[in-house]
This record gives sequence, structure tokens and C-alpha cells, in this order.
Amino acid sequence: MRFPICAIACLCLLPSITIAQTSTGFEDPTDISNIIEYRLADWGWFTWDLDGEFTGEGSHSYRDDTYSHESYDRAQNAAQLASSTRYHRENENLLLAARLFLSGSLDNSRYGHGPEVNRRENINGLYDIYGRAQQYLGRSSWFATGTLGSRGAYNESLQSESDHEDDWEETVLEKSGSHSAGAGLGFGRIRDVTPLIRAARLSERLAALGRPNLSDSQIQEVAQVLAQEYGYRVVFDRPDRRFWSEVLDPMIQGEPLTVAEVFYLTDVLQENLGSRRQGYELSVQGTYRRLGGGDEANDDTYARCFASVFHNLSLESQVYGSFSTQWSWWDGNEGNDIDRQYTNLGLGFLWNVADRILLDGSLTGNRAQYEYKLTGNSFTEYQVRAELTFDFFIEDRLSLRPAVGASWQERDSDREDGTSYSRRQDWHYALSINYRLEGLLF
Repeated sequence: MRFPICAIACLCLLPSITIAQTSTGFEDPTDISNIIEYRLADWGWFTWDLDGEFTGEGSHSYRDDTYSHESYDRAQNAAQLASSTRYHRENENLLLAARLFLSGSLDNSRYGHGPEVNRRENINGLYDIYGRAQQYLGRSSWFATGTLGSRGAYNESLQSESDHEDDWEETVLEKSGSHSAGAGLGFGRIRDVTPLIRAARLSERLAALGRPNLSDSQIQEVAQVLAQEYGYRVVFDRPDRRFWSEVLDPMIQGEPLTVAEVFYLTDVLQENLGSRRQGYELSVQGTYRRLGGGDEANDDTYARCFASVFHNLSLESQVYGSFSTQWSWWDGNEGNDIDRQYTNLGLGFLWNVADRILLDGSLTGNRAQYEYKLTGNSFTEYQVRAELTFDFFIEDRLSLRPAVGASWQERDSDREDGTSYSRRQDWHYALSINYRLEGLLF
């Protein structure tokens, strides 16, 4: 344990050592008024892709010697088609997400010589449908959620053999599927404010170039576009052409930006700011899922309560906490019913010490309880885990990522043949480092 303790100590000292790295920082990191006033962008995207692949190969060989004359033929063909449709829409009061994936494939092969021929044929099909919706009720903080999902697979395999005396053929058919539906009700609102933090960073980079800072309204406007970055990258093959023109156009005042200045500003996306959120939510949700069909179907029903809160102490730091508990009832097709209960509690913090310097820590606790109705066996498990990571990067010189963690686990089991108790402690550390001794361009 001596080395991990030393590693933690060094990790805590790193911020004071590395703060000397050149930093544009925030002019007033304690001013979080823009975070509080930020509202989600009203945007969405839609894609429909069709992919196909067709392949074939074959050969013919002939052999003639003193003892035999024979030929051998081989042919193989395959065709694959897939269609993927995705839809996403979000704003301050609505979230809609849906996907539909369809695929099918056919392949066949034939090999042999003369009347002795082997044939194989495979037909495969797959579909995957999922939808999720969250709608706030009027102007209140109450919201309703719903999910729908269905997935199925089909496989048919045919194999046959023919020779001088006998023919043989076998067909194997396999089907599988699952379906689920859920609904819930909640109160509160959590916003992803990472785009707002990046917009503030852009403002500081403009100031570092000797240009005026963005006003609060401009920061909000730029953040609205930054929030849509993922959509640009999903829809367009060359997203930067459209994305950055809409980000930078509202910022240009006076002299046009030089190429070097544009690259300096767009580099803000390379900064590791972590995932920044603001707000709180409380919700309850119930879900039903059915796997398989007929006499072999398994039913899974579960209810979940969830609460989380995120608060930004400043533009540089965030604290968060979450609590969830879930009850699950598994109805097996052979009487192997299982009752499960999970509880999770998590706390964490995130601190942007300086440009490209991020400290992230978390502490989580879990409790899981299983009861097997058929055998009467049960067990209860507790686990506590702590993690601390540090990302440090100096351009063209150093990349450093130390991480330390520890966990404690305890388990009580009650079985037909008696009881058992176990306890375990684990620790780990890692240090990833890349130091550029020298770099020359000539």
C-alpha cells in the first residue's frame, strides 16, 4: 500500500507544480451567471443510410496423372444489405430519440467434383427498433418519460451433400427476439452546460489574441451552436466547414480572423473539460421486458427510483451526487424466478486546474441482493469504490495521466448447503506518460 499512498500524495501536489503552464484561464471563474441562465438549444438531426456489399469468388482445378483424372470446382457468393435510420430532436422541454436498423444477408457455396457436391446456404436477418421520449408538462418542472424497444434475429442454414450413392440435406432454423416498454414521471431539470463552458473558453482565447471578449449574449449564442456539434459530425462528411463558420461568424468583429487565429480558436475542442452539467432531477420509472417467445419466454419487470444533482462551484469546478434504487422481478420459463434489488450512491468532483489539466474524483457505493425462488438461495453484496484521475497535457512536450483507486467488497450467501461470508479489498494504480525528448521538422 506504500506506493499507492505516495502516488496519491504526488497527484495532489501536481496542480501546484503544473499551474505554471501557460494558461488563458477565465477572467472571473467565480461568475457562473451564464451557466445559470443557459438554456438548451432547439435542434435535431436525421440520417438514413443504406449499406451493401456483394462478393463472389470461385475456382476450377484439374489434375491428370498416371493414376487419376479429376476436376474440382468451388464457388462462393455473398450479399449483405443494411438500412440504418436515426432521429434526434431536443430542446428545453423535449427530447426525442429513435433508431431503426434492418439488415439481411445471403451467402451460398458449392464445392466438389463430378457428382460429389457439397452445398451450403445461409440466410440471416436482423432488426433493432428503439425509441425514447421525455416531455416536460407545460411550463412546470414535471416531466414524463417513455421508452420502447424491440429486437429480433433470424437465421436459416441449409447444408446438403450428394455423392454416387446417397443424398443428404439438413436445415437448421433459429429465431430470437426481445421486446420492452417503459414509462416514468420525474421532477427537476439537468442541463448539459459543457457547450457553455467551451463558449467561455473561446471568449478567453479571443482576448488572448488581442480581440474583444464575447458579451454574455454572444457566449449564449455560441454555446447554442457548440451544443449541436455532434449533429454536424453525424450528418456531414466534412462537418468543420459548416460547423465552425456558424460558431465563428458571430464572434468576428473588426479585422477578419487569420488562418492561425482560426486554428487557435478551434483548438478549444481539444481541451479536456470533462462532462459539465447543472441542475437536479428526481424520477421514478417502470419497465417491462420480454425475451424469447412461446413456452421459452422469460419476463423481466423492474421499477427504478433515481435522484441526481450537479452543481458548478465555478467555471472551473463541479461537484455532483446521485442515488438510485431498483427492484427487479425475473420470471423464468422453467420456474427459475429471481428477485433482485440494487442500490447505488455516488459522489464526485471535477476540477479544471488549468488549460488541459483536469482532476476527476469519485466515490461510489453499491448494494445488490439476489433471491432465487427455485432453490431458495440468496446473497447480498456490498461494494465501495474510490477513483482519482488526473489528465495533464503540454503541447509538443508532455502527456501525463496518473490514476489511483481502491475498492472494498463484502458478500453474504445463504444456500441450501449452508452459509458463507467473504470480504475483499483491492487497489490499483496506473501512470501513462509520454515525453517528447526532441522534435524537429526539416
